[in-house]
Amino acid sequence: MLALEGGGQCEGIAYRLAPDQVRSELAILWNREMLAGVYQPQWVPTRLRDGRTVTAVTFVVDTAHCQYCGDLPIERAAHHIAFAEGRRGACRDYLANTAAHARALHIHDPYIEELVQRVAALRGEYVIPTVLVNGEAIGEA
Repeated sequence: MLALEGGGQCEGIAYRLAPDQVRSELAILWNREMLAGVYQPQWVPTRLRDGRTVTAVTFVVDTAHCQYCGDLPIERAAHHIAFAEGRRGACRDYLANTAAHARALHIHDPYIEELVQRVAALRGEYVIPTVLVNGEAIGEA
């Protein structure tokens, strides 16, 4: 339910793989992310926090794919996330983990935070709100 769309930028994590692990780690990643064919791998220039630019692989959603629903209103997206579960678990857990990891990295994404709040409300759960203190996101789902 969460994916990158082309044409913009985002904050995230760039993992550096040891040369002897590239093949095995990318095989695991491909097996997890490429099964449905909804993503397209793209090599993109990536600026690291220390100012260096490296080339990294990322997975961008194929907007022509039948599973793409990027223009879904936030209330419908929240409803799907709140109640959808698959063989890999509940969408709401994936969302909560994504939000928590972003906060831990001092990445504040207003859209994801709004989804967390809406999903919690739909499920009748309380979420500690995220607050910005000196530009850093604090709080957890």
